[in-house]
Amino acid sequence: CVENIDSLLESWKGPYGASHDFIFEHRNVEVKTKKELIIDVKISSEYQLDVDEGKGLELEVISVKVDLEQGLSIFDLIDKIVLKINDTEGDVLLFYHALSQLGLSIKNSSDYNNYRFKVITAVTFDTSISGFPKLIKSSLHEGISKLSYRVNVNALSPFIIKKKEH
Repeated sequence: CVENIDSLLESWKGPYGASHDFIFEHRNVEVKTKKELIIDVKISSEYQLDVDEGKGLELEVISVKVDLEQGLSIFDLIDKIVLKINDTEGDVLLFYHALSQLGLSIKNSSDYNNYRFKVITAVTFDTSISGFPKLIKSSLHEGISKLSYRVNVNALSPFIIKKKEH
C-alpha cells in the first residue's frame, strides 16, 4: 500500500539528525546493528534512549555476521528496498533523499560491495519499561553532556517484546 510505505519512509528521521531513527505517532524506534558475537551496542547520546512523553520507545537490535558469499551489501539492500517501494507504488524519492542525507547513493553504495553481512537475529526491546538500563538527559547532572555509552544486550532479556531468528 502506497500510504503505508510512504508513511514508513517519512518516519525514517535518523538521517536528518533526529534523536531516534524512526518517529511514529505513538512510538519511536532506535535501531542498532552489531556483529553476532559482540554483546553490546553503542548508545551515542543521552537523548537516544529517552522516551518522548506519551510515546513508547523500542530498541531494535540487529545481529549480523560477515558472509561474503550469501551476505548482502549496502548496494544490495538499497536495491531490494527500491524494488519494494516501486512494487508498492511508493515514492522512491523519499528514500533517495534520506540516503543522500547519509552521503549514500545508488552509485557510491557499490563502493561497499566487499562488506557483506547476513542478519542472524532481530530483537526488539521496550526501553520504556521501568528498570531498562539507560542514561538519559533528565536523570543526569546538568554538567554532563555529549554522553556515549554501551548497553550489554545480554542484560536486556526482561525487556524483550519481539525476537526474530533469520
